[in-house]
Amino acid sequence: MLKTLTFAAALLAAAPAFAGNTHLDRSAEQVLRNYNIDLQVSELSNHQKSSIVLIAHQGDGNNKRAQILSALGEGLFGTIFNR
Repeated sequence: MLKTLTFAAALLAAAPAFAGNTHLDRSAEQVLRNYNIDLQVSELSNHQKSSIVLIAHQGDGNNKRAQILSALGEGLFGTIFNR
């Protein structure tokens, strides 16, 4: 009985973390779609997902697509260094 209660408490404590990742995944997927970037969200790290969502939600700056590509390592320098 105690084992079951402990397991249930652990699941309830971990639930917000799982929900946060799915929200981050959905937000990152929407950003990629909005800026016509063809990548799978599952291939990105949490840091990359957070970065692109933050860039997309910044003020009315220009070249957001270029900034997002740079954060993903696919900008001009990312292409040069990955060769």
